[in-house]
Amino acid sequence: MRNDTFDIDFVKNGELVFKGVGTGGSTNSYTIMKPGAFAVSINARYHNDLPGLANSLSRWFMESYNPGSLLIYVGEHANTFEEAKDMLMNMPITSICYFTLSGVEIDEGVVITRDRTGAKDLWPINPNSQSDWAIYQTNYDHWENAPERDNKRAAT
Repeated sequence: MRNDTFDIDFVKNGELVFKGVGTGGSTNSYTIMKPGAFAVSINARYHNDLPGLANSLSRWFMESYNPGSLLIYVGEHANTFEEAKDMLMNMPITSICYFTLSGVEIDEGVVITRDRTGAKDLWPINPNSQSDWAIYQTNYDHWENAPERDNKRAAT
């Protein structure tokens, strides 16, 4: 299989602002890292989201971000974990997803479950716990059972 991903350095006035990973033919980034501040990745959220396509298109016309474009905006404008978290939780998006956000401090880690209008759930890491010092997000809401046909959680 051909590799169509590439590393991107986002530079402003000759200075590195953040790094990302993109795919050929897209202006989005699905993983970004701002040195010394935070990193974010997007994961698809499979949920009963009807009418998904019509809703996504209408939100696009209402100036919502698609999740990949929001990551670029966050990389450019957020300077801290908390600023990135606030933007990822609250800025309108065209489709539902998960944002996995990590910072530079031991307690800076959270999975943000997103609806189009805002955060539906925050699932933080707990560095003092035996069970959730690391968390594993699949394509399904962590508080619901995964379908048997696609139970990626069994591997963890």
